[in-house]
Amino acid sequence: MSLYRSWEKAYGLEANSVSPPEKFQLPANLPPAPHLQDCSARTAFRLSVEQRGPDGSAPDWTRPSNCCSCNPQPPWVRGDDLANLALTRVAQRDIWESQFPATCKGRRILLAEWVEGPIEGPTQAAATASGDSGSLGMGTQIHIMSAFLSIAVRHNRTLVVVPGSYSRANNSACQATGKMGSWECYFFPISSQECVDEAVAAVAANQATSANGPDMEARLASPDLVVRFADARHFEDIDGAKRWGTPWRDRPSTVELQGVLDEADERTMQHRWWHAQSARFLLRWPSAHLCHVINRIRHVSYGLRVAVHVSDISTQESGIIQSLEKGTSKSGQGIPNFNMTEEAVFLRGIKFTPPNLETDVWTGEGFAGCLVRDTDGEKPATVDKTYKGVGGEVFVFRPIVSIHVAHGDAVMGGGGSEGGGSLGGGGGFQGSRVKLRSLGAYMYFAYQLQLHVPTINHAWLSTDAQSTLEETKQLRDWSFLYSEHSSQQQPAEAGVAAENGDGKSGDQQASGQMVAVKFANLLIAAECDHFVGMLSSNWNRLIDGLRSTNGRLFSGYMALSV
Repeated sequence: MSLYRSWEKAYGLEANSVSPPEKFQLPANLPPAPHLQDCSARTAFRLSVEQRGPDGSAPDWTRPSNCCSCNPQPPWVRGDDLANLALTRVAQRDIWESQFPATCKGRRILLAEWVEGPIEGPTQAAATASGDSGSLGMGTQIHIMSAFLSIAVRHNRTLVVVPGSYSRANNSACQATGKMGSWECYFFPISSQECVDEAVAAVAANQATSANGPDMEARLASPDLVVRFADARHFEDIDGAKRWGTPWRDRPSTVELQGVLDEADERTMQHRWWHAQSARFLLRWPSAHLCHVINRIRHVSYGLRVAVHVSDISTQESGIIQSLEKGTSKSGQGIPNFNMTEEAVFLRGIKFTPPNLETDVWTGEGFAGCLVRDTDGEKPATVDKTYKGVGGEVFVFRPIVSIHVAHGDAVMGGGGSEGGGSLGGGGGFQGSRVKLRSLGAYMYFAYQLQLHVPTINHAWLSTDAQSTLEETKQLRDWSFLYSEHSSQQQPAEAGVAAENGDGKSGDQQASGQMVAVKFANLLIAAECDHFVGMLSSNWNRLIDGLRSTNGRLFSGYMALSV
């Protein structure tokens, strides 16, 4: 049996499996796969580091460490403190302690549920006019939950999500894992089970107060233990961020818009800081199920190539590798290797100039600091010393750029942007549209990136459209890695994109695998070394927020204009 197939069997990556093996053990003669994880052990470890002591004491990582950062060490944040948004580790510790208090007895709770839409107001009117149902995408739902978390922080309450309200987990895969209808099918819990039980008991006893209406703030500030909140019109609340002062002022902009560093205004920077912190907390750990899906995606996408690096391979496996490199694999995975088309030749003929990220960020001084130890219990992959990323990550071919080609995203903030910033964002669901951009428009920035990183020729591509995957065949000098289910296998509609197509509510009848694959692509993209996208959608903003709270702030984000 080939090394590739042996890994597939050992890690339980058969096509129909939804969870990792409960007791993972490699055969004695089989080397570990550097691109895969023991998901059961990893999940158990992560659960253990979030446990309070028998007396309710907080875990050790909540206290300042002895290293030079002198900050708490939440294990889901990697990289130097200076390589993350300011006060990221402090904010993550504080959010966790608020969401997982020593006891929920007497603790004030904000009870909310996942919003599916439509949202009343301009969004609904715009959606109706365009024939759209107004249902919300996965990124938009997380954006709204971020606002609910901000409200909870602002009023010193624990945010509890109504059990069973995440309809994208209503599928056979989540049912098989015992997490039907729950966010926990894909990620770790948002709050402690004790707080959930307290909130459910209050609702059952008719002791939960509604906070909707003109007296919302008074209700939230009241001593009522459980306040139920379901008004999605407050999706732009970010004032919980003020608990930490104004940390968004303490880092320079690392977002480049059409070759110019985006100097956003105060409100925009506050938006970015808060949504990055909330996304980092909500998506801090994948569940065992999602970890398993990520394993399968990595293995199918580049597991064969990893096998080449790890040991000698059979003639048959060498043949498979060669077919992949020639672009003849039936699976469509691996390394596209096709003749250059006119568009690709045109791209290569452009005289590129170094981006401002290079002159103002990448070559700047004063960004060195103490390298914080990896607290996730993993060692960096060591297949090749040149492919070493931020500590504690599984192997991927590096350097690598994340390219998210948004064929289903809406402009955020129809009449403006995040408080007037040039990228659009905080204003949310105004129903504006963007023209679709081809892969070539994104690759312009990827080639520009090569001026700074000449060795970069790998890209993790996430997209909604099969047509984008077809475009990769034009670019012979790049190795595109992607999930076999990253596309919906449908052509884009007449050059106009619907709002946030990264998993709309209309997809809920599709398999749970599609939802899990979209989340897996998000997490893989956020672990890349560089980033190209169009920051006009919540999905791209999630990638930007995750990279800027995981040791990649100064990697920068090269954004296309809307």
